[in-house]
Amino acid sequence: MAESGLSENVFYAAVVGDIDHIKNWLEQGGDPNQGLAQAFHDDAVSWESGSTLLIAAASMGRFDIMQLLVVDHNADVNVTPSAGWTALVWAIESGRANSVEFLLDRGANTSGIVDGMCGDVALALVATPRVVRILLVAGVDLTNARINRWAHPPNFPGTVTISLEEEARNCLRFTEEKRASYEAYGTLDAWTDMINRYTESASILAGVRLAGHSYKRWVLKDYMALLRLRSLLARKRARAGPETTLVVWRLFDTSTAAGVPDPCFWKVVEYAWLGNWRRP
Repeated sequence: MAESGLSENVFYAAVVGDIDHIKNWLEQGGDPNQGLAQAFHDDAVSWESGSTLLIAAASMGRFDIMQLLVVDHNADVNVTPSAGWTALVWAIESGRANSVEFLLDRGANTSGIVDGMCGDVALALVATPRVVRILLVAGVDLTNARINRWAHPPNFPGTVTISLEEEARNCLRFTEEKRASYEAYGTLDAWTDMINRYTESASILAGVRLAGHSYKRWVLKDYMALLRLRSLLARKRARAGPETTLVVWRLFDTSTAAGVPDPCFWKVVEYAWLGNWRRP
């Protein structure tokens, strides 16, 4: 009897990274947008019916298969199975920054990320600060995202709704509390790394929130005075004079830049680097 959906064998090939199997199937006329007829389970991961090869590859970080499907075979990056997890959401949940960037660059829809973000996605997201930055650059309103969590203590029924920033701080607090108990097992470095990740994510989200929920404004906050001065000079509404600081000379008139102190020079270099604020 012919299968009405994507073969589980082919789907599993994408899960484990067997790109040759996928290539052969596609060369024989396989549809890159075909989805599973029913849910598929592998160890601790489950995929809903309708899940495609791209979703499988994104969920497991199989970047070469993602490229094969999208670049060479025009796979739809926005296929949504019954549970609503697109390839982008799976890439976020798996913590693969390169997969997230790849999908966004090819038109992945971000509308479903903030609305109804589940705890698993939120937990993975705050553990990957670079993905937090990538999504903020893409215009995803993470600072207004809300996550449902079971209320504590356990004898208090129901759920609480928290922000992604609160999620990051809760993870940070929990990890700091547990870190000491794992010293004897030689896993201290791993816990320290997670503390650093949660700290960075919480800092990013707090900074963006305090900057009026604008990632651009937060990134450039220390350079707004220089941006305003550059704008005034460009419009001939200001001019350099005897009291102009050396750092401004270095920034706007390199012919008179001799003797600028190193700390000032490197501040300008940092400013120039941040000029492209979209670099996460």
